[in-house]
Amino acid sequence: MSRRATKHAAPCGVCLMMRGFLICGVGLICLMALRPAPVVALAGRMPDAGMIGAGIALVAALSFALRLRAHLRDG
Repeated sequence: MSRRATKHAAPCGVCLMMRGFLICGVGLICLMALRPAPVVALAGRMPDAGMIGAGIALVAALSFALRLRAHLRDG
């Protein structure tokens, strides 16, 4: 059998984003499983999940309001 050198195309932007997301996810899962002391201390300082959700909703509402204002101004 002969081995041929094959050229692969560069991955697309979505694939690169997915790879980064998966690498971060695996890293976070490992940190959750190992529970190192600094990570546990940091988790104690994090805000409540409801506060994080409210912050995301507030940012989305403000973004929508700004886009709506720009749309209405442009006519």
